Amino acid sequence: MNKNKSQLQELIGEVFKLEDLIDYQKGAVVSRTLVDKDQVTLTVFAFDQGQTLSQLPPPEGGGL
Repeated sequence: MNKNKSQLQELIGEVFKLEDLIDYQKGAVVSRTLVDKDQVTLTVFAFDQGQTLSQLPPPEGGGL
């Protein structure tokens, strides 16, 4: 994804449900990154039943 543009720009002014932003896949974890900038990354996930997300290390120079 181009770091100067975000997929959220496509959604500005639109009414949407989060579930409509990403396709569910049986037996999988699916992700879609909406914003990928130096200061922030915004990603939505769809999880099938029984699926989990592994803990990831914080980005270099920060984290919660």
